[in-house]
Amino acid sequence: MTRPFVKRDTFLPFSRPTIRQVEIDEVVDTLRSGWITTGPKAERFEKDFAAYVGAPEALALSSATGGLHIGLIALGVKPGDEVIITPMTWAATSNMVEALGGTSVFVEIDPDTLQVDPEAVAAAVTDRTVGIIPVHFGGAPCDVDPLLEIARRHSLWIFEDAAHGVGTLYKGKHVGLFDRLAVFSFHPIKNMTTGEGGMLTLSDPEMARKLRALRFHGLEKQAWNRYAEGGTPQVEIVLPGFKYNFMDIQAALGIHQLASVDEFNARRRELAMIYHELFAEVPEIARPGIPSYDHFHTWHLYVIRVLDAAGISRDNFMAALRQRNVGTGLHFRAVHTQPYYAQKYPQVPGTLPKAEWACGRHQGRAGPRERLIMDRPYLSIVVPVYNEEENLPELLDRLEKTLAAMERPYEIVLVNDGSRDGSLRLLREASARDPHLVVVDFNRNYGQHAAVFAGFEVSRGEVVVTLDADLQNPPEEIPKLVAKMEEGFDVVGSIRVHRQDTLLRRVASKIVNRMTALATGVQLTDYGCMLRAYRRPVVEVLAASREISTFIPVLADLFAGRVTEIPVAHSERAHGESKYSLWKLFRLQFDLMTSFSVLPLRVTMAVGVAMAIVSILVALILIAGRLIYGQEWAVSGVFTLFSLLFFFLGVQLFAIGLLGEYVGRIYQQVRDRPRYIIRQVIRGGAPTEGMTAP
Repeated sequence: MTRPFVKRDTFLPFSRPTIRQVEIDEVVDTLRSGWITTGPKAERFEKDFAAYVGAPEALALSSATGGLHIGLIALGVKPGDEVIITPMTWAATSNMVEALGGTSVFVEIDPDTLQVDPEAVAAAVTDRTVGIIPVHFGGAPCDVDPLLEIARRHSLWIFEDAAHGVGTLYKGKHVGLFDRLAVFSFHPIKNMTTGEGGMLTLSDPEMARKLRALRFHGLEKQAWNRYAEGGTPQVEIVLPGFKYNFMDIQAALGIHQLASVDEFNARRRELAMIYHELFAEVPEIARPGIPSYDHFHTWHLYVIRVLDAAGISRDNFMAALRQRNVGTGLHFRAVHTQPYYAQKYPQVPGTLPKAEWACGRHQGRAGPRERLIMDRPYLSIVVPVYNEEENLPELLDRLEKTLAAMERPYEIVLVNDGSRDGSLRLLREASARDPHLVVVDFNRNYGQHAAVFAGFEVSRGEVVVTLDADLQNPPEEIPKLVAKMEEGFDVVGSIRVHRQDTLLRRVASKIVNRMTALATGVQLTDYGCMLRAYRRPVVEVLAASREISTFIPVLADLFAGRVTEIPVAHSERAHGESKYSLWKLFRLQFDLMTSFSVLPLRVTMAVGVAMAIVSILVALILIAGRLIYGQEWAVSGVFTLFSLLFFFLGVQLFAIGLLGEYVGRIYQQVRDRPRYIIRQVIRGGAPTEGMTAP
């Protein structure tokens, strides 16, 4: 269903805190009380929050960032310590590790839910790892149980970043209660707010005592107690602390916000489900995944991903919504791609493709590795796939290694040409794992060149490279073609050296090459090698071409300005049999002769003229023989006459058939039927609707 854009009369901000009269009255009461900094209302708010989440201890702070800072100090983080962190968070999570001299170890996420991947956490543990900071992202909990098992096995602590998690439950238990520490945020965009502020929850009273001192200059005794009736003004600094105390003015908001947070969360859930239902009708948008484990989601954020099929970048999509008075927010750019982290840990960008895809498509200048997550790929690899189940795992592995080493943004478009084996299943699974993969699924088999045309239609790269899936075209040769393209060529073909085919196939291929050159006038050395590179303008012309014939090497040569060929390696087919039999080669040659040339018609016409001349000469000879030798001589040539007649008749029938072939092609062109039907395009393991192509 298509819904028109409607511009709102007023601007709808991304976030607007709910402040009611009860909060205003409480703030005014605090101002009039004479005590506006940390005092009895802050203490009341701490007790209320501890009771709400079920924590033995709760410490309010001026910000969640301050809570992360002193929490990591209390946990003993020191220079050289490694802390495992999800990159899908605000930078404060890792900034505090860095501020203490620790090492941030970023790990992969679940691309659907955007939560940290426990398997990636387990794989990242080293002898220097001291702890894990998981983020309960967007109002949903991460999968805590596997993380607890990892922490137990390796004697690590867990510091929950529950900045999004007030009211969030994991298996019936409020987040923030599973290990040593947790921190919550009350920033204005959160589900409840105190203007600014945060809260630490924990169960260890001795650690709580230390944290209270760290929170306020290293003092054990709170200021309002010192100045209260019976108090002593004497201060004692027990350790070097900070100024992260939480004011009563903030608590005046928090007391009533906390009392209503369940109501706020219920409304958020209601709105999120409306979004979820409406976005289900928009295949160009990826909705936020909902975890399968037992949980209660408070929907702090409703995070969508703008898919490539939308034909618009994320940033332009946000700008278009803003023009229609709808505000949005960006949550988040993966922390490891931020300049500081990309410079300190240059080996990390490009190694977390799921996180980079989820947050990618940002605009602006970037380094070579960071460009891996930019809007449009530089390089598209188009691979037709027909019953290649055995070859696909190795092909994808070699492609990924080759393309990653090139440090160019890329995509791999795999076209399933009606495979009857498990190829589609493997492609779907690979697409779910790797955001670089796009799977085009035909409703039946249409042939190799139709599959390449479909790949052209879906591809977005500036340079498009085609190759077979049977591994006879080594993926490691791709950089050679791209390097040659960058010399200014429009098309770069390839010449297979040391071919690993049978003698019969090599001979047949040479014959086809020579016949193709004769028929089309296009002088290429190796028409049959699929490993070729095309520049985007040529690809767009090919994709828009409405010719029935789809022999791409010849069409590309007709449309391109500069064409060249380079020698490439050729490998033996790893598994299975070639999809091109000798009969198919003959059919291909016949199609080429009748699609790209009128030479057969001219040859037939020349034969017809020659036959007419021969017929006249034969007739004259027969007449002369009869006049000279009599009637008996003419009778003796009756069999010759019939032989000539049948020969001429055969040639005429062939000519009529050839003419009919041309007429038939014109008829097919006039009918304008689609070359193929795409059943679905799969990105990230999720299909979109299909399409047809001219």
